[in-house]
Amino acid sequence: MIRRPARAFTVLPAVFGRVRDFPVLARAIISIAPCGRRGRLRAASVYYVFLLVVAVLAIVAYLLLVYRSVPGAVEERLGVLEPLPDDLGVWKADVSPAAEAARAEGLCREVRTFLDQGRLIEQTRYRDLESGEIVRVDKDRVLKRKRIKPGHSDRKSRKRLATVVREENRHILVRLPLVTGPDGLPQVVAADGDRTAAVLGGRGDSLTDLLADDPHLAPFLSIPSKDNGIDIEGIAAVGDRIYVGLRGPVLRGWAVLIEISPETDPDDPGRLRLRPLDSGELYHTHFLDLGGLGIRDLCPDGDDLLILTGPTMSLSGPVRVVRWPNAAKVAAPDIVHADELTVVGNLPHGDGEDHAEGIAVLDETHGDGPTLLVVYDSPAGERLTDHGGIYADVVSFSR
Repeated sequence: MIRRPARAFTVLPAVFGRVRDFPVLARAIISIAPCGRRGRLRAASVYYVFLLVVAVLAIVAYLLLVYRSVPGAVEERLGVLEPLPDDLGVWKADVSPAAEAARAEGLCREVRTFLDQGRLIEQTRYRDLESGEIVRVDKDRVLKRKRIKPGHSDRKSRKRLATVVREENRHILVRLPLVTGPDGLPQVVAADGDRTAAVLGGRGDSLTDLLADDPHLAPFLSIPSKDNGIDIEGIAAVGDRIYVGLRGPVLRGWAVLIEISPETDPDDPGRLRLRPLDSGELYHTHFLDLGGLGIRDLCPDGDDLLILTGPTMSLSGPVRVVRWPNAAKVAAPDIVHADELTVVGNLPHGDGEDHAEGIAVLDETHGDGPTLLVVYDSPAGERLTDHGGIYADVVSFSR
């Protein structure tokens, strides 16, 4: 067997210089390879490695050309590293209304923000104004993610999606006394006899603080509400109990409803506190099989609860009203199966518009049986009036 290495080095440059397609080059490489099967396999391997190198170089050249020639291409494809807050991890005195309330108790409310596995978390602690000692801390809270608005550039949209903020008024429950005003319409007042405006939350006693150790919902507290975190949208009062419906999360198709019983704090008529339920617990969680839908609103109808159901995310999908019979008589946490619920009716929805957001049973009737008022978020154009009003729907339903 005769080896011909010299011929290989002299022929390859000539072939490569005038080759028009790679098959010609392949035949040239194989034809000058050492005789035998092993030699030809080695030559074929060299050919394919050569093709791979050429492909990689071509991709690199293309990317360099595009990223250097097209403005904003790097930011669009690779993103932009947004700077973190300068005071990340630094404790600072809070100036929110909650801080003013704490100061009235002789406490200084301090907050800081830190980064935990890509999420911005807010921590809160309270110092005694006289001793300077830390007397209590609140549970860690995730900050809400900002939404993209029309007209924002891609860079600004990315920045908003990477930004989360905490809004304290999303973590409180407020009681407002109503009286009949001079025009015959309900009017909000600060007090009416022994009925006073009062708030639950803002001092480490909010509903989300209560759920910090809940085996089902605690894992979702660190997720922004609109990213399938704790998203409260429905609320109904039945006697001395409050029912809170969650749009999300939905756990394997089961929607979550929370039951609490707030009362006036005897030491502060402007504050609420939770009284134990019949079971001795401060809250009950009820799981309802709504076919994978979340709770958009709640409305009492006698001892029943009417539940407005819809998609958990910002999607256009099935919207229906479901009845939970005798919900007010349930004295313990419950699992409510689909056959224990009654579908009152389906509501229309548009594509990206006309999302049913609230329901209320009306006193007057407009036909056979009771009537239901339905109001919509993102109303369609035909619902808008010339004077800035929005048309709602009034529909009849059966009990």
